[in-house]
Amino acid sequence: MELYDFIVRHSTLSSLIYKRTVTIIVITISILLIDLLVLGWRRSSLKIIFSFRKSSQSDMILFLLSLTKVYYFLEIVFSFGFVYVFVHYTPHNESRHYDLFDVHTLLNVLITFTVTDFLRYWYHRLFHKVDILWQLHAYHHSAEELNVLAFYRHHFLEATCSRLLSYIPILLIGNSAYTIFPIWVAMYSIELMQHSSITSDWGLVGKYVLISPAVHRIHHSKCKQDFDKNFGQIFIFWDKLFGTYAAPDSRQIDVGLTDNKFNRNGFLADVFLVFTNFTNQLRKVIKH
Repeated sequence: MELYDFIVRHSTLSSLIYKRTVTIIVITISILLIDLLVLGWRRSSLKIIFSFRKSSQSDMILFLLSLTKVYYFLEIVFSFGFVYVFVHYTPHNESRHYDLFDVHTLLNVLITFTVTDFLRYWYHRLFHKVDILWQLHAYHHSAEELNVLAFYRHHFLEATCSRLLSYIPILLIGNSAYTIFPIWVAMYSIELMQHSSITSDWGLVGKYVLISPAVHRIHHSKCKQDFDKNFGQIFIFWDKLFGTYAAPDSRQIDVGLTDNKFNRNGFLADVFLVFTNFTNQLRKVIKH
C-alpha cells in the first residue's frame, strides 16, 4: 500500500510511460514462467516462441514493439491526436491521497472495471460481425499456436480502436491514470494467461466469474461450431447473458483461421496485408 502511494505521489507523466513499459515486461515474464512451471518445457509458450516459426516470430516482434514508443506514435496518428490529448491533458490528481482499501476507491475501481469489460465485450463482438472491422481483427486470429505473446498480436489500427474505447469509461467516471493502474494490471495479467499454452478451465472461477484459457481457446478455434463464441475479455457472464457462451470440453482445439493467408511472408508483409484488406473493404462500403 505504501509503495503504491509512493509511486502515485512521485510520478510524472513521462515516468508513468516508463513504469508502464517495466510493468509490461514484469507481468509478461511472470506469466511465461507460470506457463513453464505448470506445463514444462515441451508444452510451454517459451518452446513455441523459440521455435521461431513465422507465427511466433510475429508475436515476438509485436511484443517488442509494444515496449517502445512506436505503438504510441501510431496510435496518435491513427486516432488523429486523441490519444495524445487524453494522455497529456487528463487530470492526474497528483495531490490526492489514494487508498486502495478505501470504500469509495474500491467502488470506483470495480465500476470502471465492469463498464470497461462490458464495452470491450461488445467491441470484440462488433469486430467479428462487421466485415470491415473483421479485416483488422482477423490478424489476431491468424496465430497458429496460442502462446503468451499471442496476446500482443493486434494490428496497429485495431490497437488504436481498442485504446480509444478503453478511455470511454475513464472519461465518464472521472478516473485518473493512477486510479486505473490496478485495473490495467489485472486485465493485462488475465488476458496474457488466456493466451498461454495452459488449457485450464479454472474450475468454479472459470465457470462463473472469469474467462479461463480453456474458454478463450474455443474463441480461437478453427471449428465452425465455435465461431462467434466466447467474446468476453475478463468476465464470463457477458457471454452467458447474451447467448454467446460455449463451455470447454475434452476436444482438442485447433486454433487459427480456416483460410489463413498470414504467416507466410513475414511480419511486415502481414501488416501490409491487413491494411490492404481493410482499405479494400472500406472502398466497397463507400461505393455502396
